Amino acid sequence: MLKRSMTGAWKGCMSNRERKSSSDMNDGQHGMGREWERSRSIQKTACKTGFDWPDVTGVLDKIREEVEELHIEFEQGQRESIAEEFGDLLFSVIKLSRFIPHTPSECLAMTNDKFSVRFSYIREKAAREGAVFSQLSLNEMNRLWDEAKKAIQ
Repeated sequence: MLKRSMTGAWKGCMSNRERKSSSDMNDGQHGMGREWERSRSIQKTACKTGFDWPDVTGVLDKIREEVEELHIEFEQGQRESIAEEFGDLLFSVIKLSRFIPHTPSECLAMTNDKFSVRFSYIREKAAREGAVFSQLSLNEMNRLWDEAKKAIQ
């Protein structure tokens, strides 16, 4: 029953959502939208000169590399280096957005909706099991999360 109602909620969320244009990125904190657009512009200029990956594989490899570098910086605890590597990762993710048939805003909206529905599911499930959600172990929360992922496609 819960699986069906949560799946219905997810579908309703998706069908009722007004898709925002990529210009809505300008509503983000700390000028994220402006920097996002600046990054796209810089990358577009580089692309016109031929400085670009021919397909998505190169971009995905670069993202993997940037995640590894970010991991190293977190281990070393260098705040400025962490910020720099995180920026490099974002720059690469923005590059990836060229290969995706939806705007980044649409993709993030879908993920936000999916997370919200799944999070509601796990909180409701915990309550039905007689548990206080905030008092569950992270392992128990993850078990419920995995269940929600299977229940809500």
